[in-house]
Amino acid sequence: DEVRELIERMRTQARAAGFDALAVIDVAVSLAQLAAMEGDLDGAIAHLDAARSTDHARVAQTKVGWSMVFRAGLALEAGDLDDAERLTEEAKPITARTAAAVAGLDFHLACRRGDVPAARARLVEVLAAIDAEGYAMASQVHDLLAAALAADLAGDEVRPLVARVGRYPGVGLEPDSGWQRLLDAQLAEADGDVDAAIAAYRDAAVGLAGAREILAGHRGTAHVGAAANLVRAGRLDEARAHAAEAAGHLARWRGWRVDQLRAVERRLGIGPDAEGPAALTPREREVVALLAEGLTNSQLAERLYISPRTAAVHVSNVLSKLGMASRTEVAAWAVRSGIAPG
Repeated sequence: DEVRELIERMRTQARAAGFDALAVIDVAVSLAQLAAMEGDLDGAIAHLDAARSTDHARVAQTKVGWSMVFRAGLALEAGDLDDAERLTEEAKPITARTAAAVAGLDFHLACRRGDVPAARARLVEVLAAIDAEGYAMASQVHDLLAAALAADLAGDEVRPLVARVGRYPGVGLEPDSGWQRLLDAQLAEADGDVDAAIAAYRDAAVGLAGAREILAGHRGTAHVGAAANLVRAGRLDEARAHAAEAAGHLARWRGWRVDQLRAVERRLGIGPDAEGPAALTPREREVVALLAEGLTNSQLAERLYISPRTAAVHVSNVLSKLGMASRTEVAAWAVRSGIAPG
């Protein structure tokens, strides 16, 4: 409430001084950040979209470029990939301030679309842009790790991203900070180290409460990660407790973070849409069998005579219905269940 009052004072003072663009755009960005921190994803999007439709926004192109990056990131949060791609293009040409962010958006999009070769090429660009800036923001790297690991990039491929994280140039994160523990948890999960992932996600769920740049979605994801790995360890009561905590943080969110939560809830037999393997369509069972062969989305598309984007949607649906975090996990399950030969 204090922050909201300060934002309104900023709007009043900017207008009185004749800074109309600041009164519209900077205030909208501030309100959007506040909404996202509180867990209201659609509210954050609405603040930015309202500001972008004004004449002031069309004049203040520098500010719009930066706010467009923020808006594209929210589109990725919501899983609106086409919007995210369009908004990312609108954020170009890049500036020194937006270079690392825009490169990250391109990388994130490639990962979410399942285009691994493009993702690997974009990763090189992200690292170069981060090096030019001098450090990487923890919140951005967390998002990029999540996308990369969902696309089945190996942990070793994305470790260079984590190595560049800092609070500001030349200063890294404290080893026990909430952000560092969240990144540690993601890498441990990628390595298949369930116990280390559980410990790090639990630390992150606590440590992120007062962290910089923290959104409700980040805290929700820390609890989801803890729950998912507790399920893998057979510690179901503890997993249910973390899933319940995550549901509170993600109550007004949508997109991939909520998809991960729903997947965990299905494995626990709780939540609004507990379906599981029985809900797979015949086409999705075909996709599962082909994933067991190690096919990429492009190869799936060729085999099934569909577009790569449709293949990506099928893979996303399979992961959600099975409550699994990666294609590798689906492939192993396909062999165990007899859908694919061992």
